[in-house]
Amino acid sequence: MIGEKFTLAIDFDGVIVSHLYPDVGKLHEPAKEFVNRLYDTGRFYIIIWSTRAGEDFDQMVEFLKANSIKYDSINENNPLFIEALNSKLVPEPRKIYYDMVIDDKALPWFDFNDKVAWDLMYKIVLGQEYSVRLEKAKADLRTNSKNDAGVEDKTSEQ
Repeated sequence: MIGEKFTLAIDFDGVIVSHLYPDVGKLHEPAKEFVNRLYDTGRFYIIIWSTRAGEDFDQMVEFLKANSIKYDSINENNPLFIEALNSKLVPEPRKIYYDMVIDDKALPWFDFNDKVAWDLMYKIVLGQEYSVRLEKAKADLRTNSKNDAGVEDKTSEQ
């Protein structure tokens, strides 16, 4: 997790729309509701992930806009991730960083047009986000207690 947002990469073709590439398929309404619901919490950085380029890419962007699908970026990393890499003098990777990905190739059994399935996916994503936040909080506590252990308590000397 980068900053305060959980990064979720969501494939366009096959997940948000039915798979008709290079044409844009039919919108999976439950997918739209899922994406917008997560986006509206303010706790997620949503990346639309696609192999589309050129006119096909432009067609996808127009589709997302026309259907009011909310997202933070398309095929681009969270700027906070890039900032963190730059601070360590690491070049920007070609691969997208994410905490979780939703891709039809990774979930061939998932019915992307089924509202009940998307409601379950919402709970899975929230559970994963909670786990990541919990691990981050534990790591922060460990770091803080190590720092505190190395600090002398000068108040007891008085």
